[in-house]
Amino acid sequence: MMSRTASATRMPQRVAPRPAPIPPGRRRAATVGLWLLVASSIFFLPDAFVRWFLPKDALAAIAVVLASVAVA
Repeated sequence: MMSRTASATRMPQRVAPRPAPIPPGRRRAATVGLWLLVASSIFFLPDAFVRWFLPKDALAAIAVVLASVAVA
């Protein structure tokens, strides 16, 4: 019986590229955008159908704009 042995050399492994670092200003904008979205949902929740729908929508719109600036 003849047996084959595998070669001792390994195939080169492909290294995943590192993601680009996120600038602190964009990270801050994303954090503020998320907190504003949470604030618009929680703090303006009482009587949201009658009295507070415009501030809630305005704050949510500002949060969405900040989040979009963060990923642009």
